[in-house]
Amino acid sequence: MRIFTNILLALLAVTFIGCSAGKAPQALHVEKQLPKWYLTPPSNNGISLYGVGEGINREESIKSALDNLVSKLGITISSNYNSTTNTKKGYREYFTQASSSDISSEVSKIRISNYEVIEIHKQNYKHFITLVRSDKKLFIKNLITTLNQRYKKIEDKQKHIIDMNILRRYSFFKESQQTLSQTHSTLLVLNSLDKNFDDSPYLKIIQTINNDSDLLIKNMSISFSASKESSAFVNSIKSVLSETKIAIKPNSQNDKNNINISLSHKLNKAFSHGFHIARTSVLIEVKDNKKNIMHSEQIDAVGHSPQSDDIAMSDSIKNFKEEIEKRDVLKILGVN
Repeated sequence: MRIFTNILLALLAVTFIGCSAGKAPQALHVEKQLPKWYLTPPSNNGISLYGVGEGINREESIKSALDNLVSKLGITISSNYNSTTNTKKGYREYFTQASSSDISSEVSKIRISNYEVIEIHKQNYKHFITLVRSDKKLFIKNLITTLNQRYKKIEDKQKHIIDMNILRRYSFFKESQQTLSQTHSTLLVLNSLDKNFDDSPYLKIIQTINNDSDLLIKNMSISFSASKESSAFVNSIKSVLSETKIAIKPNSQNDKNNINISLSHKLNKAFSHGFHIARTSVLIEVKDNKKNIMHSEQIDAVGHSPQSDDIAMSDSIKNFKEEIEKRDVLKILGVN
C-alpha cells in the first residue's frame, strides 16, 4: 500500500511540474497593453497627417499604417465633397456627384513617399503596431511635382505628334488617356488639401487630349485585305475591333488616316487517333496608306474534330478569335 501511495504521489508531482513547465512559455507571448497613441491616434491637422497600423512584422505594420493614413484622408475628402452644395467645374463637379465609396476608392490609389515612423511597438512575437506621420506641406509638394512630371511628359510627346504615323498617334492618345486617368486621385487630394491649388491647367490638358483623341477616331478607319480563304479570320478581327469605335471601310490608299490590315494564313491538315486536326498560322500585317508595314504578328491556332476537316477548321477559327480576345486585339495591331 505504501509503495502504491508513493507511486501515486510521484505521478502527481510529475504532472504538476509538467503543467507548470507547459504554461511557462505562454508568458513570453502575453499581449502587452495597447498604448494610448494606438487606441486614440493623433488627428490630422494643418501640419501633419497621421496613420496607425498593425502587422506580423515591422514592414507590414508600417504599410498598414500608411494605408490607414490614406484611408483617413479619403474619408475626410469624401465628407468635404459630399457636403459641398455648389457644384464646380470639371473634376470637382464630377466628384461632387460621386458617392463616398467612389471618392475613397480614388484616394486609396495615392502612395505616400515622405513619412516618418513615430512609434513602433512589438506587442508580442508576431504582432507589431506602428504610428506614422507625413508632413502635409511636403506631401502636397511631392504630389504636385509628380503630377507636373506626368503632364509635361505628355505635352512633350504631343509636340511631335505630327511626325507620327496614324498607329503611333492612336497609341499616343490611348496611352495618354490612361496616364491622365491615373492622376484623378492626385487632383482630388490636392483640390481638397490645398485651397490655393489651381486645377484648371490640368483639366485643360485632359480636355484637349480627349477632344483630339475623339477627332482622330472619328477620322480614322481600318480596311482589310485578304484572300477568300482567309476571310473567316478577318471576320474574327472585325468582331473584336468593334469595341474600339474605329470605322471599318473599304481599302483607301489615298487616306492618310486609314490603316490596312492584311491577313494571310497557312493551313496544315492531319488525322491522328480518330481526330481531324487543322493547324493554322495567321500572319497579320498592319500597313499605312503607303503600304509601309507598321507592325506584323503571327498567331497560331489549332482545331480538332472527330467528324471532318471542315469542322476542325471551324474550331481553329474559333480558337483564333479566342486568342485575339485573350491577348487584346489593339496590342496585336501594334498599339501599346
